[in-house]
Order: sequence, then C-alpha cells, then structure tokens
Amino acid sequence: IKEGKDFYEKCMVTPKTMEMIGLDPKVEMKCAYVNGESLATCIATTVVDASVEDCAAYALVHLDSRESTRNSKKSGITKCLVKKINNHTLNYITTRNLGYLTYPRETRSKITWVKEKGGKVMIDTSDSQEVLCKYPIKDGHVLVSAHTIYKFEPLAPIGEIPQTSVTFTTRVDLGGIIPTAAMNYNARRFISQVSDMRKKVDRTEEIDAFKRLRTIEEMRKLEPEGSENFQFTFLSPKGAKRARGEISDAVMTLNTEQEGKGWGKAIITVRTGFEDAAAFFCDFNGMAKKNICNDAEREIEKKMKVFTWMVKRKEKVEALYL
Repeated sequence: IKEGKDFYEKCMVTPKTMEMIGLDPKVEMKCAYVNGESLATCIATTVVDASVEDCAAYALVHLDSRESTRNSKKSGITKCLVKKINNHTLNYITTRNLGYLTYPRETRSKITWVKEKGGKVMIDTSDSQEVLCKYPIKDGHVLVSAHTIYKFEPLAPIGEIPQTSVTFTTRVDLGGIIPTAAMNYNARRFISQVSDMRKKVDRTEEIDAFKRLRTIEEMRKLEPEGSENFQFTFLSPKGAKRARGEISDAVMTLNTEQEGKGWGKAIITVRTGFEDAAAFFCDFNGMAKKNICNDAEREIEKKMKVFTWMVKRKEKVEALYL
C-alpha cells in the first residue's frame, strides 16, 4: 500500500498529460504516452453517487462478476481468473485482446486494499512474480507490466445521497511496438471502467429534485415585486414567425437577424407547480439542463445577489454551411 501511495502521487504530477475525449462527460480522462511506444500513464477522475464502501466493493466484485463476464468481449478480456488469498488480497490473472493485429497480452497481478482513517479506501493492483511463477505465460503471448491505483474519498452528501471522489491511475507497459490508434483505443477502453461505475449508481434525477426543493424554499422567502421590469420582455418583435416542424408541444416563434443574431420564444404547459417549473430553470448547473441543452460547459462565474448570477455557457451547435 505504501508503494501504491508513492506511485499514486507520482502519477498525479505526470507532465504533458493529454486530455482524452470519452463517452461520459462526467468523467475526466487524461493520458500520457509517446507515439509508437508501449508505455502509457492514464488518469480518470469523477464523482460517484454512492458511499466509499459501495464504490470499493463494486471495483472488487466487478473483476469477475457475471455482468463483467457478459461484457468481457467489449473490454477485450478473453480470460479472467480471480483467486482469493485473504480478506484484503487477491491474485488477478487476465488475457486481453488489444485488436489491431497485435499479440494477446497477459497480466499476473496481486490486488491489495485497505481502509484508512477518514474513511478513504485505496486499492492497489501491481505485478506479482509469485503469481507469474504459478501461472506461466502462454507461448506467443506478451506479458504486460502494470501498476494501477483506485482511490476513493468521501465527500459531503447531497441531501441523503452519499458522494465519493474516485480517482483511477494506471501506468502500463504493453510490451513491443503499439500503434497509436491501438494505444488510444485500449487506453480509453481500460479506464472507461470508472464511467461504468458512475453510471451503475447514478442518481442525477434525485439530486436535481433535491436542489429544486431547496430553490423553492428560497423562493418562498422572497418579497413579491411588480412585473414592470419584465412586461415588455415577452412581446414578440416585428417579423417574428411561427417555427415549423416543432420538436415538442411548445409553440415556438423566432426572428433571425444578420451576423448570427436572433430572437426566439417558446410557450408550453407543463404538468407541475409553477414554483417547481421556475426552480428547474434556476438550477443552472443541473444535469437535466445540461442534457437538454447539449452544453459542453456550464459555469456560474459569480453570484451577485439572491437569484442573480453571472453565468457562462459553451454550447455544441450543429450547423450546415452552404
């Protein structure tokens, strides 16, 4: 475990790491390697809606669970063997197919885990000569050298939903000459297990609902004000036209101008209370809003006063140029 901690600290300060584009926007992935070489260092970080113990248990059970066995082809694992040594140690033997016409890779590892003061849990996976002697490498296969650390740290809960910071670091030498495409593909596939964990216990809808209830409580403390400041805001400008082919039940009107400028309005009836509807739009960082708007980035830069913020958005826009 001490060696694992030292390795973890070195990985976290690895220079020239390259951010990888994954399929999960809630997981930050980074990788550092030299094109054509077999050595790579990868880091994945996220926040999981579960306790530290749940996250650690998932990581250990997932090694040879029925679900992971069903999905073994997706992860490239063609053979997996887990042997229990004691309550804190396992032997882990795998054979993987990297694709791209490369030779199969095998690992011979020992997994050790510990729970520390403060509720943190660390899982260390490293090469084991003892396991290698007991389970020799098959002819024509290549032995992989790897050191992997899972670190789980408890965060403040959101309502009654526990939160855990998960950091996954790994340094792998796949052996031989590895094409860049193969390295990119397998690095993303290997550290995507962090995303699988997050999705397994995702409670985004419950968290958003809790935040809306808190917003409603704050709304009810406000003193009623007149609508003078907003009475002209919702009037349709000259030239506004009804949008064709609406994608929802909303009545949408729009008006486009030159230089990419435009105006739009949508009117819809929703099946909820007006306070809940207002709270939905006030939750600027809510995941529901991010998913609906297809935003790449949403950030509250400054809170100016009650229900007044300075915000920033980066939106993904599909455009057709003629």
